[in-house]
Amino acid sequence: MKADSYEDDDSQGPTVSYLRRMARPGDVTIIDIDDSRRLATILVHGKERNVAVRSLCCLSVTSYVRRGILVFIESKYSDWFILGCIGVNSILLALEKHRAPATDPTNVAVEIISNVLSAIFLAECVLKVCG
Repeated sequence: MKADSYEDDDSQGPTVSYLRRMARPGDVTIIDIDDSRRLATILVHGKERNVAVRSLCCLSVTSYVRRGILVFIESKYSDWFILGCIGVNSILLALEKHRAPATDPTNVAVEIISNVLSAIFLAECVLKVCG
């Protein structure tokens, strides 16, 4: 057997360790599909995840859209971005003046930024459900 072979002596295809080594950053590698449970084991950013074969009954694990969503939501940068948004939202809750009128400039700014953050959190939720 050659040293660069991806197969074990008793296997029928690539091993998980080979797939881990050969996976490109920012790509989704399908390791296994279990049709009886309708689950797929995938490799994203070096992490194994079990996901449904079809998300929302329309997005297959092999579709480019779903693969892009999985790469995005499993990225450490998106995690850090959402964590930063949570931190900003917490600070805004502390800055809000409850006894001041609604036309107070601080409360108006807090309201606008809170609405933007709510839209970001909604988009994250939708992407995680689709992924």
